[in-house]
Amino acid sequence: MSKIKINIFFILLTLTSIILSFLLGNIFNYISYTLIIILIFGIIYTINVSKNIEVCTKVNQDSYSVGQSGKISVTIKNYNMFPIYSLLVINEGVIVINKKYKGKSVYLPGNESVNVNCKVNFKIRGIYEFGNNKLTFHDLFYIFNIKKTFISKNSVVIYPKVIDVDLNSKMKVNLINNLKKMPHVSEDLYTIKDMRKYVPGDNISRINWKASAHHGELFVKNYENNYDEKNTIFLNMNKENFHYDLRGIQEEFLIDSCFSIVYHSLLQKMKSSIYINNKNSNVFHITNENNFNELAEYFVNNKSMGDKDFTDYINNNIKNVSKGDKVIIICLKIKSEYIDSFFKLNESGYNITLLYYSEDNDQENCIDLLQKSHIESINLFQFFNNLR
Repeated sequence: MSKIKINIFFILLTLTSIILSFLLGNIFNYISYTLIIILIFGIIYTINVSKNIEVCTKVNQDSYSVGQSGKISVTIKNYNMFPIYSLLVINEGVIVINKKYKGKSVYLPGNESVNVNCKVNFKIRGIYEFGNNKLTFHDLFYIFNIKKTFISKNSVVIYPKVIDVDLNSKMKVNLINNLKKMPHVSEDLYTIKDMRKYVPGDNISRINWKASAHHGELFVKNYENNYDEKNTIFLNMNKENFHYDLRGIQEEFLIDSCFSIVYHSLLQKMKSSIYINNKNSNVFHITNENNFNELAEYFVNNKSMGDKDFTDYINNNIKNVSKGDKVIIICLKIKSEYIDSFFKLNESGYNITLLYYSEDNDQENCIDLLQKSHIESINLFQFFNNLR
């Protein structure tokens, strides 16, 4: 898609010189001829360059975790003999992440290519599209200003960040690398979950010889996982989360905290049930890596858009929670109307831990009330500062 802006002053000057050449002749003939030649050359240049330019975008990875940086490389190829002296390259995906980004201006010789690189830091989870680029250039005499958009598919997925949930540790854990290293949980060798085809490296004792003989190829048994402890998490993804921080950084702290607790619980062979209060509410029961990946995809594709009252949501679902479970409540702000509900849960025998976010102790009164009732609370702002 191309947009061409014409220099009106030059067009008026050319028309004026043509009129004067008819009326007065002499030197105005030469001026009008010169301007017409320049105009024709500008038209030829614009058409040729516009048709013979190609853009390719590359990202060094197709997925990252929040907090990581990536390199965006845009290659512009000029298949034309004419050079482009001032080519402004703007990647629309980078603008979404960095509002201060204005693009980069480069010189592109004829029949050559140039690379434009940009480093971006991913602070918010989601799916980002880096395949769309806007090029702006002009002819040698600034008669035509051309804006051309190149659209292609080059998506990058940004997952929530997994961090060490130990407040005394400064080690940050990377989601993408550690998912591959996730250990297997213990298995109930008396309960078969399903079967799959044998792959080299499988334990021979797992082979189901009867099924293998029936199908004519080797099949192995998958056993049920065994878990002894369980976390139950109530996560508030109400749209009010963005009222406190339009950039969404605080909301990201909320998601990263929930994601990290689930991850480390899985490493410790603990089940996790996550009740998410959102417009697209959902309940996830995490017992294996596949369940964890489903939760990751949900967080990638869903922001805080809920409009239901958080305490109503908890009260409607708490009946599904065993009083022996660890109950973790994660919300950005503690409203005064939440306190009575938390008291009742505590009095009913639920072991509650509250995660919230406060930069200036604006919720100190609420926290004091919770502490008097022996309800543990953790300020995510202090938590993340300790990790820096």
